[in-house]
Amino acid sequence: MPTFIKTGFWEKRKKGFDHWLNIDDIIDENIGSTTVIENNPVIQNITNITEETIVIQDILRYPLENSYTTSSVMFGDQINQTQSYFQYVIDIDTYYEYLGTTTASVADYRELTADETTTIILNGRSKKPIAANYADAATMYSTPNQRKQISGFIYRVNTDDSYYEYLGTRNGNATDYKQIGGASAVTASNGLTKVGDDVQLGGTLTSSATITGNGTNRVNITNSAASGLSLLVSSPTSTGGALTASATNGTPIRSVRTGEGLSLDIAQASSGTNNSTVLVSLNRTTSGTPVNGFGAELRYNLEHTTSSHDASWLRTLWTDATGATRTSQFQIDLLNSTIQQSVLTINGNGSTQLNQYGGGTITGTPAYNLVVDADGYVIEKSLGKSLTTDATTTYNFVLADANNIVTLDNGAAVSAVIPSNGSVAYPIGTEITIINLGAGTVTVSVTTDTINQNVGGLTLAQYDKRTVTKVTATSWILGY
Repeated sequence: MPTFIKTGFWEKRKKGFDHWLNIDDIIDENIGSTTVIENNPVIQNITNITEETIVIQDILRYPLENSYTTSSVMFGDQINQTQSYFQYVIDIDTYYEYLGTTTASVADYRELTADETTTIILNGRSKKPIAANYADAATMYSTPNQRKQISGFIYRVNTDDSYYEYLGTRNGNATDYKQIGGASAVTASNGLTKVGDDVQLGGTLTSSATITGNGTNRVNITNSAASGLSLLVSSPTSTGGALTASATNGTPIRSVRTGEGLSLDIAQASSGTNNSTVLVSLNRTTSGTPVNGFGAELRYNLEHTTSSHDASWLRTLWTDATGATRTSQFQIDLLNSTIQQSVLTINGNGSTQLNQYGGGTITGTPAYNLVVDADGYVIEKSLGKSLTTDATTTYNFVLADANNIVTLDNGAAVSAVIPSNGSVAYPIGTEITIINLGAGTVTVSVTTDTINQNVGGLTLAQYDKRTVTKVTATSWILGY
């Protein structure tokens, strides 16, 4: 004859109200809180346990083949397991299908999916039966209902079709339960978004995420379209970094392109119209103290007929690593018959060095010199001196005449005047060649500086040639 207990009513165990009786008392007194209760008549005969007239029948049928405290225990008991049967691991609350292999590892099992696990629970095939349904979570948390709940039993909340295991505590909130299935059992966060029953990639990162490769497995992002980006990394702030890549060893960022075209494209959109902005910043630090020679370089690697090797280097380094007087140097290295050599060095003070001068063979006929003008520009100049012709009776030398030829051609006397250093600052060592083509005598003079000569005086007859040389800031020598 079944025993019926109507919930919501309490009976005194004895007068004085010093003890009260509820469903938990019955279970604890008859079978204990830790005793296996399969087929226990006390449990088998409890019906009408809730006001919703939920009938609990055949609560613990144990259709699973085995139940283990830990995964290690399950791995060591394969002799008692049957292929395709389900095994349950208590400490991680997980169901597995045994695959029949015997490596004594997780490779011998298939972990059931969340949907499969929910199906097992909902069909009464787990150790945790569904004991009651509630309209919402607040109803389930309420004190009257918690008094009717049994630790380890499953309870369903209708509003979100979710299932909860009651943990036995009575705080009257979600901490008393463990959600195990249903539409809301799966949540999405930290870069993932849940849309219905679908968890999609995309969302806000709430904590740092790390993906660790093992040298073989890696993250591949592939764009199947003919155009467009495979990966877009952006930062909306002026100080935030869009992408940071680091590696203890090896290459932190590598872009590989099949076919011609860009492998790495860096673009920046801004409102500036007359300024320069940093697109790429390369930085090197050291755990020690930098000294002269500390630097960094860009290397270009090219494939050749047998393999691939570095072909050129762009290097910058400190020639003075002291912070207050720091001075840098820029170098270009190239390969010559497999030998790496520096071919050009530009120093922080502006000096430029051709490191392999004289080492090559010039073919053809040289036609120009490279010279530096008064503003520091390197310009081409013909190998011969330029020629200036003047037919007046007075000629004032100009800066362009430096290291060139001036011809004077007049039948009357001609005055050739060198301006003062304050007016035209010829570099010391400047030479000007003067040729008189006319019948009139040419007399060379200076405005305020000094000019000296030893032979021939300061005059030139027809077809005479002299050279005037600047030897100090304010003195010249006229001679042959």
